Amino acid sequence: MAYITAGTAFDVPDITFWADARHRSLDEALAGADVLVSCPDATAAFPAELEPWVSPILTREDQEASATALSRLVARRWAAVDPTVVYVENPHPPAVSRPDPELLGAVDPDVLAEVASRGAGVYRATRLQLIQRLVLTRSSSPHRPLTSLTLRDVTMPAGQPAVLSLANRGDLAGNPRPKDPLVTMDPERLRLLADSHRTGFGVRSHDEVALNTPHRDDDEIVETAERFGRGPEAVDAVRLDLSRQLPTDPDAIDEVARRLRRSWVHYRTTVG
Repeated sequence: MAYITAGTAFDVPDITFWADARHRSLDEALAGADVLVSCPDATAAFPAELEPWVSPILTREDQEASATALSRLVARRWAAVDPTVVYVENPHPPAVSRPDPELLGAVDPDVLAEVASRGAGVYRATRLQLIQRLVLTRSSSPHRPLTSLTLRDVTMPAGQPAVLSLANRGDLAGNPRPKDPLVTMDPERLRLLADSHRTGFGVRSHDEVALNTPHRDDDEIVETAERFGRGPEAVDAVRLDLSRQLPTDPDAIDEVARRLRRSWVHYRTTVG
């Protein structure tokens, strides 16, 4: 198993990434950004404090599969090449925020809470604070849409999108579902964003970029919509799932990051 050294505490500079960070402060990066990218499941390694509760049948392969390694690589590279993006990364594995009995046994809740306060809790607070700071910096460009994007990677079932999917909790067209009408991004803007990704990735088929399939929901986009989704300062919240079938060598990661940048350049020109 991979472990994070016991007692390790993370702070904002450890988990936040942006272009030209050696010469630009976070304040400067936020002033030029309109997309906050977050990866809640970026990390595989367990905090060492949780080792007594790790399942004895868990393998290193299982541990790695619980994280979204592709998204982590893409997000870091995207933030490095795109000055309109700021990226925040969860330094703790999913099991800290969402305990999974298949990975961890009956963890002492006090131990788990203490561990989370040094990593996963810092990530959540930082993500929300960065959105708030983006909203405040928008006062100089009040018509600039802001987006909080939760990035994940998933194994796409047969017949599902080959490149990526965008989700706002709606139906396959991005519209509200009658029995659960909350959508976290305006349906028309979501469709424009999907078309921009089709352009940016040069897909051969319209269906290679899909909406709300295989996943339509996400805790982060709901939290963003509930806190920042109303009124003139509303922030769009969208989940983007990359296909795990995409290659992961450095050149391929760089290409995906640059295609994402091109997609958002196209989106900004279409959304106004």
